[in-house]
Amino acid sequence: MTKKELVDQIAEKRGISAQTALMVVEDFMKIIQSTVAAGQRIFLRGFGVFQPKERRAKVGRNITKGEQLSIPPKRVPQFRPYPHFKKVVERGK
Repeated sequence: MTKKELVDQIAEKRGISAQTALMVVEDFMKIIQSTVAAGQRIFLRGFGVFQPKERRAKVGRNITKGEQLSIPPKRVPQFRPYPHFKKVVERGK
């Protein structure tokens, strides 16, 4: 599903214009991005948790040259689904 399809479904279900639904979806995504980028978590009951995760520094290998590389630590976004969400996906409903 694309963002446009999501917006169209929300607009149809709620009886609002697609432009209004698009603004809500884009604001939702911007808030999640900025909050996680600031190092905070967002917990959506029944859906899941968006949070930043720190990856440790590690040593990797360049397989073409056979030499070791130093991979620096970094922060990445993580989503952990709520158990109810997992069950719904598992059942396929």
